Amino acid sequence: MDGLKESLAKLEQLRLGGFIARAEFDRRKKQILDEYIGISATGGAPRASNDYPATDSTVCRLRGLPFTATEQDVINFFYGFKMDTAEPVRFQMTADGGHSGLCFVKFATVEEAARAQTKNRQYLGQRYIEIYPSSVEEMDQQTAPVGVASWVRMRGLPWEATKHDVKAFFNGFNVSESDIFMVTRKGGRASGEAFVRFDDEREAQRARYLKDKESMGMRYIELFLVTRKEYDEAVARHQKGPVGRGKGYGGDGGKGGYGGGYNAGYGGGGYGGMGKGYRRMDTGADAGDNVVRLRGLPWRATEWDISQFLGRGLNIAQITIIYQGGRSSGQAFVEFYSKYGVQGALQRDRQLMDSRYIEVFPSSKAEMYAYTAGDGMGGGGYGYGYGMGGYGGYPGY
Repeated sequence: MDGLKESLAKLEQLRLGGFIARAEFDRRKKQILDEYIGISATGGAPRASNDYPATDSTVCRLRGLPFTATEQDVINFFYGFKMDTAEPVRFQMTADGGHSGLCFVKFATVEEAARAQTKNRQYLGQRYIEIYPSSVEEMDQQTAPVGVASWVRMRGLPWEATKHDVKAFFNGFNVSESDIFMVTRKGGRASGEAFVRFDDEREAQRARYLKDKESMGMRYIELFLVTRKEYDEAVARHQKGPVGRGKGYGGDGGKGGYGGGYNAGYGGGGYGGMGKGYRRMDTGADAGDNVVRLRGLPWRATEWDISQFLGRGLNIAQITIIYQGGRSSGQAFVEFYSKYGVQGALQRDRQLMDSRYIEVFPSSKAEMYAYTAGDGMGGGGYGYGYGMGGYGGYPGY
């Protein structure tokens, strides 16, 4: 009875602390009571220790996890169990850095791992979880890196942040200042972004899940796994400067001229452009990137508004609203964990948000990074340059 009281008291603390909702509290309370009196297992008698499925390992494999599940969610799922203190949970990752829906849990003892299997087919969020005996060997094999890069992109840095601050943010990881690339805008102004290199893919994954949404100063920092290719592209854009040489509307201004023709590429010379706007990348969408671009958003639209517009169940990885001069440009990029999210989002093309029609296009990470790289937002395509373009045969200025 003392054990029952202790379990219920700890559960009540979770509820009062705001860690679980009332419905989850009621569900777990019922599970504790059922287990204590043996309803679910023996029809009334308390479960004996030798009733648990036999296993000779401290590791269990979990399948069917929500794609948004965190390490803490899994630990809470096994509330009351003794888990390994060094690495209790290890997720299997997809090549784009998302969850596969599978993870491994390491317990303190073989007996705890056996007891944990009694949680089989219980719910985590809206998904029921399948639990199987496993081993350290299977865990290492199934969670080996699958092409996820050892680079992490940081977003939301304070404008005054330095490499030293970034290194301190990743305290406990083997990161030196030479592993950090600070992204700057035209004129050397801070962009609020940085790339950080880690020793290997697993360290990058661990850094993301331990430090994502952590604070630096008064700002919380978002972390995204990126490939070496994506990092190299970002460095190349930085070295070339944010302006770029557009093919259609855009260019550098100056001697523009409308007379290039109006074809699928919007002509040769195009409008010279006005001010520091953005440019769309000439490259087409990469189907493997699972990214879409939204255009026509209300100026006050937030990430929450966008997620509600797209609908539930699409497994959104991140939403990036494009700002120009401190104001929303009416465009945003949404990255998903799978192609099914993209397919669902594209079905929302030309649907209404408030009173505005929203256009949804397939896109790519390269295009998304081009928009967020600086004032000119890189790339070619259409966008505004720096001069007033000419019209016809008249020069611009």
